[in-house]
Amino acid sequence: MALTCREAARISLATLGGHADEAERLELETHLTRCTRCDGEHAALGLVRSLRALPTATMTPAARASVRRAVAAHRLQAVAPPRRMVWPFAAVVAGACAVVALGLVAWRAQPYRILDGDVTVSTTGAGWTFRSTKGGTIRVGQATTSLASQTAVTWTPVERTLTLANGAVTVDVAHKAGQRFRVRVPQFIVEVLGTRFTVDLSGVHTHRGLVRVLRPDGTQLARVEAGQVWRDEPAVVERTTTSSLVPAPSGPADTAAPGGMSMPKSKDSPAAIGASVRPSAAGRLAEARRMLSRGDAGPARRLAATLFRQRGDLAVEARVLLAESFLVEGRYADAVDAYRVVARDFPRSEQAETSLFTVAQLESEHGRLAETRAALRAYVSRYPRGRFAREVGDRLSRLASAD
Repeated sequence: MALTCREAARISLATLGGHADEAERLELETHLTRCTRCDGEHAALGLVRSLRALPTATMTPAARASVRRAVAAHRLQAVAPPRRMVWPFAAVVAGACAVVALGLVAWRAQPYRILDGDVTVSTTGAGWTFRSTKGGTIRVGQATTSLASQTAVTWTPVERTLTLANGAVTVDVAHKAGQRFRVRVPQFIVEVLGTRFTVDLSGVHTHRGLVRVLRPDGTQLARVEAGQVWRDEPAVVERTTTSSLVPAPSGPADTAAPGGMSMPKSKDSPAAIGASVRPSAAGRLAEARRMLSRGDAGPARRLAATLFRQRGDLAVEARVLLAESFLVEGRYADAVDAYRVVARDFPRSEQAETSLFTVAQLESEHGRLAETRAALRAYVSRYPRGRFAREVGDRLSRLASAD
């Protein structure tokens, strides 16, 4: 049964507060497409909530000086006897408007904000360098970034890139269509649209969402999902260049890693695939992974194709590797089609859920809103309590508000 406007208003408030379930969000989205008034009210509520969440901005020294001059001029004007009673009132209103305007200009002009900690900043070329001895928090490029102790990082706004010199950063960046955010270290680049993740000089740990790890030349090394860790170590790269990375264990770490993060065992190693798989087939999969890690997408794809008739995890991983070989080459449409095949032909596998989410991610990155919405709904329909369900629900809500 269709929602009434009163019910839609209740669900709208619950959605903005993060309390509505997936079914209610989908019903609300359907109602908003038909009711112009409710759609406008929902968008207005979202705007008010966003404004309330903004931290208080500090004024620059130049802005403070302008306000002082305006106040001083008003005091001098108040000394002379007014000719008419309306002028003092007008002067007060004009002064207040000037103060508000100056404050807004100063806030809008801020390229960064230091939120807490012992963070110092200096100008360097086309950006700013932030240093922290004991740790702190900054906001750059719509991303809230926590700096660990002994951290130095440079923000380049034109490239929307943080370059990490030493230490570690934890970045929480909201998804915004068409805007990527990068963290660069000498050996690799972490690229995201909207997620929360930690990067140090040797790897990345994804807390929410999905990130891509790239070589400096832009070719893909790995995709790291929520709860997973990737490390820049030769023996590990061979096992973790595809979606078969596994979540970091909650118990004792298998292997100690720098920065306090643990390196999980990969389930796609020959030992983990299982003794029932012929060694020659497992060896071919391992070799295909090595090829892909070197950027040899074509040969890796051809070798993976010889494994499509295998059974179980081996066949699934071969199909996933096919999709990722297209990503390495920048063939996003082919990658989307390949991930859809994984979700269709292996619906009970863990990779099927990841593939559906990846389809939505790729469609969103390329600004295909209708396809993004359809992919997100397909994910919610199949995995209402899946690993990415909360993030998918949030994205559907944002798309509904944007419409």
